Amino acid sequence: MTAPTVDVLSPPPITPTYVSIREVSQPTSPREPATAPRNPWMFAVAGIVIAGLAAIGWLLLARGGSKVPPASDATRVEPSNQKPPEEASSKGRDGKARVEDSVVVEPDKSGKLDFSSPRAELEGKGLELQIQDAKAVVSGWRDRNASLRWRFRVPKPGIYQVLVHYSASEAMAGGIMQLVIDDDEKQTKQCDVRESGEGKFHFEKLFIKVARAGDHTLRLGVVKMPADEFLIFDHIEFLPQR
Repeated sequence: MTAPTVDVLSPPPITPTYVSIREVSQPTSPREPATAPRNPWMFAVAGIVIAGLAAIGWLLLARGGSKVPPASDATRVEPSNQKPPEEASSKGRDGKARVEDSVVVEPDKSGKLDFSSPRAELEGKGLELQIQDAKAVVSGWRDRNASLRWRFRVPKPGIYQVLVHYSASEAMAGGIMQLVIDDDEKQTKQCDVRESGEGKFHFEKLFIKVARAGDHTLRLGVVKMPADEFLIFDHIEFLPQR
């Protein structure tokens, strides 16, 4: 007796199907960055604020200009008409102070003009500003061609009594000084140099006329110098005559 035959059914072959990822994936658009919502009122307010600040700035400039912080005491430069004696005079490389940089002498409330040593232009070799007996004076006047010069201003023409303050030793006595206004020979005055005593000061008195109102120059020079040094100069006063 034979065993029955059993047929074994094999499953049908399975063919794998490959799917490309490139075919399946869908293109995606790049994500736009998130932006804050725009408020038109915000830009309008900012524009108004900026315009207001600009208007305030123009008003400040129109009234007084921009202000510069004051310099320290070590570097502060005073206005020329308020300079202390030791800062008011300077000499150029050639020994002369330029007229444009000099101080303009103006009358005080009484009408007096004070031509001090620190305000003088030192024209010539050897002249120098020194402190003697607590006052600023010009010494070293050994050049016959040297002179002192000032610029001054008067509100009206007139006659002035002139006081020339100086010091002269016995050897300096006998010299002659000369005052000239505007380098005009018609407005020239001369006077003698007298001994004042060593270290002492005195003055010579004379009268001079200022022919017109406005700006002028005054020059003190040498006519005669008998010694090696002319004199030690202190200051000149112009006293208006009524």
